[in-house]
Amino acid sequence: MIAYVVTHYKMPPYRLHDFLLWNDQIFNRPETRLVIVIDKPLLSLPDYARAVVFPKPMDRFALSWTSNYGIRAAMSDGADIICKTDPDCIIPQELHRRIATVKDGHAIAPVYHMAATADHVRRGASTIRPWNASRGTIAMRQSGWHAVHGYDERMIGYGPEDGDICDRIQARGIAIDRARGAPIYHIAHDSGVTQHPAKRTDHWGRGGINPENRQEIKAIRRQKNWHNPEWGNF
Repeated sequence: MIAYVVTHYKMPPYRLHDFLLWNDQIFNRPETRLVIVIDKPLLSLPDYARAVVFPKPMDRFALSWTSNYGIRAAMSDGADIICKTDPDCIIPQELHRRIATVKDGHAIAPVYHMAATADHVRRGASTIRPWNASRGTIAMRQSGWHAVHGYDERMIGYGPEDGDICDRIQARGIAIDRARGAPIYHIAHDSGVTQHPAKRTDHWGRGGINPENRQEIKAIRRQKNWHNPEWGNF
């Protein structure tokens, strides 16, 4: 079984609605499940999805915490392959097929292509451009997530934890496949505006990709203490 894990914590309902609409053809398969980490219960979801409520309030949002919580939930569901991704992305069929065949000792971290709207992706519009630095989507087998102990939960906010986990994946001898030819498409938060990830901030007050504590997070990453088993409790 393949489980996709996404955080929808303190985000507007339309974002989840769009994400499910964009990716229904990927999630609505016998071998696929979707785990959604949220801040409060949802009334209804498709049969392939389940929501898990993060068990404690967060004064400062930490994507590392919610991602690990969702990954552990996917493990408890018996998923063989777990892909943490973002709720503003379109997952193409070719990328899903590559995720479904990831082997032990390997990880997939697809290149992000930035698009103004979902319609731009459907039409293959020229406004789509690659953003090679992004690591917001990571797929590994259970053994890989156990080996790296998930995301570093000392990192509050979000942004740098993506690069950090890729550093630790490689430090464990796990090969990262950038899935060239099978990118993932990131859709702008503001319709019609193609975003530059390194220059935007969070739209929902969660301490976004440029959090106030960014230098503190970078200092944690520079420690390269990549073998601490207490981060994700995997």
